[in-house]
Amino acid sequence: MKDIELLKARKWFQLNENADLTHYLGQKIEFHITSRYFFKDSETYSHLEVEGQAVHQHAPSHTTALGSVYFSSESYKKNPITDYLHRRGSSVKDKHNTLKHFRQLAQGVEVIIPSSGIDYAQASGDSNPIHVSELFALYSGYRGRVTHGMFTSGFVRGLVESYVADNDVSRMRSWSCIFEGKVFEGDRLSVSIDHIGMCRGQLMISVKAENAVSGMKVLSARATIEQPTTAYVFTGQGSQQPGMGLELYKTSPAAQAVWTLADRYFINQYGFSILDIVRENPKHLTIHFGGARGHKIRDNYMALILDSKGENEVLTPKPLFPTITSCTRSYTFRSTSGLLHETQFTQPALALMEIARFEDMRSKGVVKEESLFAGHSLGEYVALVAVGKILTIEQMAALVFYRGLTMSNAVNRDSNGATNYSMCAVNPTRVSKTFSEVDLNWCVQEISRHTRGLLEIVNYNVLNVQYVCAGDLQGLATLTAVMNALASGGLNMSESQDVHDFIRKHSTLEQTQRPIALQRGLATIPLAVNVPFHSSLLQPGVDSFRHFLQKHINDSTIDSELLVGRYIPNLTAKPFELSLDYIRDTFEITKSPVLEKVMLNFNQAE
Repeated sequence: MKDIELLKARKWFQLNENADLTHYLGQKIEFHITSRYFFKDSETYSHLEVEGQAVHQHAPSHTTALGSVYFSSESYKKNPITDYLHRRGSSVKDKHNTLKHFRQLAQGVEVIIPSSGIDYAQASGDSNPIHVSELFALYSGYRGRVTHGMFTSGFVRGLVESYVADNDVSRMRSWSCIFEGKVFEGDRLSVSIDHIGMCRGQLMISVKAENAVSGMKVLSARATIEQPTTAYVFTGQGSQQPGMGLELYKTSPAAQAVWTLADRYFINQYGFSILDIVRENPKHLTIHFGGARGHKIRDNYMALILDSKGENEVLTPKPLFPTITSCTRSYTFRSTSGLLHETQFTQPALALMEIARFEDMRSKGVVKEESLFAGHSLGEYVALVAVGKILTIEQMAALVFYRGLTMSNAVNRDSNGATNYSMCAVNPTRVSKTFSEVDLNWCVQEISRHTRGLLEIVNYNVLNVQYVCAGDLQGLATLTAVMNALASGGLNMSESQDVHDFIRKHSTLEQTQRPIALQRGLATIPLAVNVPFHSSLLQPGVDSFRHFLQKHINDSTIDSELLVGRYIPNLTAKPFELSLDYIRDTFEITKSPVLEKVMLNFNQAE
């Protein structure tokens, strides 16, 4: 309590309204401040300005502002704010992660010191005679002209820039060295460079230079070097497997914090542990609704609503769990392949695994915070939470669970939870060198026409190399068979009637075979999903999910600086902007009614 009263008594600190510091006793509060110094002389500031804020990090990457810092004054010899904070706490900025095993970047690189220091003496203005006069150097007790220390420093630094920074001087953030021995003209130096740690996304480098003949150390140095231009990309569904991310969960406090927050949310809100689902991948899970806690959980399930459009285009709320009523005692989730492969569980599990991995990297100083970021499908939400910080972990868990439920609700299931849908990746180059996107699109359309079912290209990943198709099992099995026949030479795209006949015959055959199990083909790979993601079948759930997003994403908590110029949406493949042109381009792709209103308001504001 004494520390709280001392802080509140500081004139430069203003506590936010409704912020009660007693709620944070025993917890860490961070001060993020910027100081501006104007010097009167070498020891006194003519003017000093300090501003910033005090925050509490209540979840990985998410903070609550508690108060503000502002100070402006004349004639100070010390910064009273940083002086106070250093006495009462420790610097966050200086914390770094040292590698357990240093990584050798260069070992024993030999260089020869130039035979004359005159050019450097003239350029630097350092004409100390021991550097330019051999007679004076000998008189002073040296065995020859002593090389300028700063030349040796710059010479060795140049090697570091070459070996570590790819000769990009702008990546060098700091350089400090200690001269541990004299260097003479013509000496042969042996330089070693080690990567010893990370700090705020920057590489910490240790450098040692020795006389290659005598072995005497002549210079040691430390450098921090910015990583090259970096982008963090987060993946979507399809890679889930039991136990994923749990090894890191056991060893990383940062990763464990992510999983624990979400697990606590799901247990309290919906009565299941997402950690248990990842660990065990059960084929069925029963949620019991007994007692006051069970009744509350049942109410939470009953509150999950899907807004769907009727014939008159009016949104009608429908329960996502229609069989759960106020009298229901329990509800059982079922899956023939395990619940981890059901999208309502797959999405939070994968999202948490990726965020936990990212937070572990961040805690170790690996993450370069100013980097670009993007994600595919589910991964786009993960990117916006992990890097863009638009939601807390609990909010993200609620969002992707609901997203999974709306998608799962779009398909019919049997009593075991199985569906008639899936997806597969297609590589046209494995069909033939001439088989193109146009050919694939033609095949997909023809198969869909013959089967009268769902089959669509939903992801255009790499031109003529990778596409993803979504559809019913009959259509996907027929597509696999067609690609196999074309790849093996049994069919030729130039003989369109033969392809028509093959599609008709094979689609009829697949119709009689139940159940259909998709197999890997010569040019196709089935994905471990049972919902046709990104297909037109999911269109009815868009409005409901949009309303959910609008309800749960608070624009007042979004920091646009984390998004603008850094976030690359799938829709545009261009860095995010808040300009009218960018909004217009996105609207042309999506025809979003929300963006249409934004453009109208934008124009009216002008």
